[in-house]
Amino acid sequence: LADAERLLGARHEDTLATRESLAAAFLAHGQSKEAIEHYKRFAADTEAAAGRDHPDTIAARASLASAYRRGGKPKDAITLHQRVLADHERIAGPDHPDTITARADLAFAYRSAGQLREAIAAYERTLADRERVHGRDHADTRSARAHLAAAYQRAGRLGDAIYHFEQALADSEQMLGPGDLETLTARSSLAAAHFAAGRRAEVIPLLQRTLADSERYLGPDHPLTAAARDNLQAASRN
Repeated sequence: LADAERLLGARHEDTLATRESLAAAFLAHGQSKEAIEHYKRFAADTEAAAGRDHPDTIAARASLASAYRRGGKPKDAITLHQRVLADHERIAGPDHPDTITARADLAFAYRSAGQLREAIAAYERTLADRERVHGRDHADTRSARAHLAAAYQRAGRLGDAIYHFEQALADSEQMLGPGDLETLTARSSLAAAHFAAGRRAEVIPLLQRTLADSERYLGPDHPLTAAARDNLQAASRN
């Protein structure tokens, strides 16, 4: 980064790419303070080089917002994610994939901050938009449904969580088959929601199927197989 700044200048595309990579490396190593400082500089320099509304500038803001969230600054993360969403809505419109992704990112920031009411509202809108724009069977739609179900469960709305986990499982099984990691994860999540709701009669068969499919398709030593085995043993004791 120092060499790029000296030889090319702070706003050269290679310098910006190097600073972004360094920021990501800091974040990956848990050095969030350093990561945030570099993401701040990266966002400012990108805006100076490309303009306020350039897609690269908005993407740089989104990266900074994610760094705030991972660095334990939820208010800063939410504020910046709100700005990124507003920018995408203003420039690209509400149905653009980048706008929908920005709303999903905001929902995750709300959830991470414990603002579950706001998170659920954003996840509900994200799912509706994904389904309308991409269709029910699209991978992004299935992911949006799973995230909404998880938010419902965290908020104690277990009936809603179970309904959407059931839908997510049915969709992934139909599109991907019983041995796909997404299907196996969806079945395990549904079992966990039933367990939280005290519906033990539904839990054991789901975990048995999860374990059998995990062993068959992933192997006995896969982490998901081991987790399914542990969960089944724990559920059988209760």
